[in-house]
Order: sequence, then C-alpha cells, then structure tokens
Amino acid sequence: MRPDDLADERLLAMLQQSFANLGATGDQARVMAVQLLKRARQIAAERGIPEAAAMRDLLAKVVSGRKGEYTGQPPHPPTGGTSAVG
Repeated sequence: MRPDDLADERLLAMLQQSFANLGATGDQARVMAVQLLKRARQIAAERGIPEAAAMRDLLAKVVSGRKGEYTGQPPHPPTGGTSAVG
C-alpha cells in the first residue's frame, strides 16, 4: 500500500465518521465520504486551490444543508427600488 493510499483511507474514515455523526448509515456515510473527496479534488484542480480548502467549503455546505440553512441557490436579488431598464 502506498503512503497516499493510507492517507486517503484515513481521510475517508474521518469523513465517513463525520457523515455518520450527521445521521447517515454506514454504507451511506462511506459513499458520501468517497464522493466528497472526489469532488473536493475536482474543485481544487478546477480553481487552483488546495484540496483542504475545497474540502472545507464542501463540508461547510453539507453541515449547513443538514441544518436547513443551505439551499444551494444563490441569494435573491433585492426587491423594489428602481430598475435600470427603462
């Protein structure tokens, strides 16, 4: 086993436990952990940011979504006022 493989397994175990703490079953938690790690790596590569930063942002979304605070939608523009179209 390569050192990177061992590090990935440790990271996946920590993520899996985090998802289990949020209420996922064992199998669900493992799948979610794998998908989060995969997406964090994609985002890191796309944006040129560290994987840890991408993972932190994704985990924050997961936690706020679990609390019902994150909808995945951008904030609504202000209503009222004057329109630039005329």
